[in-house]
Amino acid sequence: MKEPFTKKMDKVFTEFEKSNPAAHALFVIQNEEIIYQKVVGEADIEHHTEASTITNFRMASVSKQFTAAAILLLEKQGKLSLDQPLTDFFPDFAAPGKLITLRHLLTHTSGIVDYEEIMPDTLQAQLLDTDVLALVEGYDKVYFPAGSEFRYSNTGFCLLALVVEKVSGQPYASFVEQEIFTPLEMLNSRVFEPGKDIPERAFGYALDEAGKVRFSDQSTTSATKGDGGVYTSLEDYRRWYNLRQEKLGIDFPAAFSTCEAPLSGSSGAFYGLGWFFLPEGTGRKKNLPLTMYHSGSTCGFSNDVVEIPAEQTL
Repeated sequence: MKEPFTKKMDKVFTEFEKSNPAAHALFVIQNEEIIYQKVVGEADIEHHTEASTITNFRMASVSKQFTAAAILLLEKQGKLSLDQPLTDFFPDFAAPGKLITLRHLLTHTSGIVDYEEIMPDTLQAQLLDTDVLALVEGYDKVYFPAGSEFRYSNTGFCLLALVVEKVSGQPYASFVEQEIFTPLEMLNSRVFEPGKDIPERAFGYALDEAGKVRFSDQSTTSATKGDGGVYTSLEDYRRWYNLRQEKLGIDFPAAFSTCEAPLSGSSGAFYGLGWFFLPEGTGRKKNLPLTMYHSGSTCGFSNDVVEIPAEQTL
């Protein structure tokens, strides 16, 4: 890693520490080796627990790649097809469900309404994926006909988590642990379940209008799993990156050709399988090879991941 980059990132982290004592973490991997890594702050400010490379952060929408992987694993096992309609799994789904496939959910082209737009304003309890299904199952209005447009949808990935449960016969969290975390030795990673322990857990914090840190860890939409429930650490995410193709046969770049949707605008970006991606030679930097990226933001947490497969860089 070039020295100017290292110094720049060290400066950024110094500013983070000054403004917010909560945990911040970053690494850069190339050819399976860590070439930059930094963790600062406290995972639990109340108890003064220092963050480390094994601290588990809530990954928010970065979790979608794990949900996509679960669907791909079930497809490899011959238990489902990406072209199956929603009504195969949820027979009581409104009429649009006959035309919406798993592929549409994986590419945000389903047109299904965002559950956050129709959830009750007075809701106090946390929503679960089953609650999302209950909200949208009888809703016969869609943003657009399936497959005709792209519109990012947390609803779609909540439904995908329920498909995993229907097809596998076990809870989504158990399936992900058994079929993904355990084979990759991501032994501290968890899918969030209310009331269940998360080892080495980082709690969420935010700055109020006065610039003071406040606890900000959960909201009414923080308990859904398929769209954003994974907690993982730098060490475990490194295993996910390094081993998912070898151990699970999950090759996201190869799968994009059969499960992708173009984004509107001129950037040349696509979406598929829990990733945004720019094909080689597109985007603002025309000399970049294929680039995969995703962000995730929820109550108290913010994440970004970028992969450049041809350069073996994360």
